Amino acid sequence: MPAEGFLQKFHDLAEPNEDVRCAAALGVRQALAANGEGGSVKDGEEEDLQYALRRLVRGVQSSRQCCRQGFSLALAEVLAAFPGELHSVLQLVKQQTELQAGLKPSEQKERLLGRLFAYAAVLEAGSLHTAVDGVTQIKAKKSSKSALSELASGLHEIYAARPYLRGPAAKMLVEMCEELCTNDMAVQVPAVLARWKLDDTVGVKEDIDVHAAGLALGLRLVYEDADKSSEGIKEWPVCVRKDTLSDPAMLKPFLRALAASCAAVQLNEALPFELGVFCRWWFKPSKTRNAAILNECICRNLDEAFFPDKSSPSIEAQGLRVLADIFTSLRSSGHSGKNPQAEELLVALFERMSRGFGLLFRVLCWHKALTHPAAVFVQRRLLEAIGAVHSPQQKNKKTKQYCKHFECATAGVASHRQDQACNPQCTSVSPELWCHEGRVPAPVAARTLSSTFTFWSPHKMCILAVMLTGRTAQ
Repeated sequence: MPAEGFLQKFHDLAEPNEDVRCAAALGVRQALAANGEGGSVKDGEEEDLQYALRRLVRGVQSSRQCCRQGFSLALAEVLAAFPGELHSVLQLVKQQTELQAGLKPSEQKERLLGRLFAYAAVLEAGSLHTAVDGVTQIKAKKSSKSALSELASGLHEIYAARPYLRGPAAKMLVEMCEELCTNDMAVQVPAVLARWKLDDTVGVKEDIDVHAAGLALGLRLVYEDADKSSEGIKEWPVCVRKDTLSDPAMLKPFLRALAASCAAVQLNEALPFELGVFCRWWFKPSKTRNAAILNECICRNLDEAFFPDKSSPSIEAQGLRVLADIFTSLRSSGHSGKNPQAEELLVALFERMSRGFGLLFRVLCWHKALTHPAAVFVQRRLLEAIGAVHSPQQKNKKTKQYCKHFECATAGVASHRQDQACNPQCTSVSPELWCHEGRVPAPVAARTLSSTFTFWSPHKMCILAVMLTGRTAQ
């Protein structure tokens, strides 16, 4: 029998306190693992394990407090300790979350969410490859295709049942395919994707499915890292192998659909999965994509889609939030600091996203604007993306002077390219400094130009200065 207090741990899994939930999940695993060695179960202790699995699968369907998070975590811990139980867990999930006729919409939602959290536990446990390769599989006698087919069909049912669950289902499918490729099982991916029919949904320009497109981009990232000589790699969807979304004709409707998806999200909710996978695809170097053409097309369409004319403050805040997410993804992708690719990308953002950066600098000037906090957030992410150190500047009494960089830019002196020809004091411009005509505050000039773009050529510094001051060269 399990140790004393074993049943109490199931109650603790629903506690709002994260530490309590984690301790309870670990306690469930340790109590069950004490009865088995090497993933096996001693004689007479099988009943306790099956009881725990049934209760955990039922618990992920409950909306009480934090049941889903706690029970899903505990299920992942148990599967990590007993990977041979994967098949029985998937059968329990199928039975407990089946969408039967006559169920209320609320009951259907609970079952779908329960299945989603259960599948998340399976992926987090890393028990998928152990059931597929058959090396450490102990109890599951079904073929490897059975577990994969069950997961793929279950995710597709979730995807088709509720629009708000399409993003999480697509994300899990990408993670599933990535795990298969990591374990040299790319041959299984075409069978997993058979139900999704990506070639029929992604290739439609007029009414593109943003979730299917995000799934295709995620699979494209997996495909680029996979071994092209692997068996079955040529059977992947055509839209993934040929990188269909890199076509400018496909990017415009996709970005519009992505903007609509982001606009439907509340400001206190996470941004759609498709935005993150799109940024990863965009920033990843590829021999099959022309970076210059791609940057120009994406920046122009991003500006039109996320920063429309006469938008409400909430839409503006959401657009700025997307801009901050782009900078965060740029940093996490490794394109930060003194990197030529980052330089070209940032120049393309400044040159092509006039609406977005115009809104950013305008709101930074107006401290009473409703979207001012969002603009400050974007500015900080921009500084982090280019490897700058955000430090407070000391006030300078000469607030009417401005850096020689700005004089060069506004006068249109493009030939002025030597660093020593510019004012050496440009690196210590006061944050209170206002540029010509008072259009842009010094935080942008002092922190974004002087202290962060020091590795850029003076010519490109002048280009950015023109856009920051809102003036064009004479």
